[in-house]
Amino acid sequence: MEVKIVENALYVSSQAAVHGDGTSSNADMRTQLKLAIQNLEKVVIQAGCEPKNIVRLTVYTTSSDEFIKNCFDLFQDFIAKAWNETNRYSPSSSGFM
Repeated sequence: MEVKIVENALYVSSQAAVHGDGTSSNADMRTQLKLAIQNLEKVVIQAGCEPKNIVRLTVYTTSSDEFIKNCFDLFQDFIAKAWNETNRYSPSSSGFM
């Protein structure tokens, strides 16, 4: 077990499917999830952190069935790449930016 003393913490909330100009996306759920993940990555990286440092991530959806059937692979891909311990995280390799 490794215990680290954390000196800084970043709390991010409400990263939704919003375009850079501030307009909300009205695309399908998969496209909205991709945009929300891009937004999350940008905020985390701009704050000097990396997605692999995320401790807790909650996803809210309007349809759990649609999320599981049409989007879960995209979400799993983000998680797998962000938390890959063997390779250093690279936003350009995530496929989301």
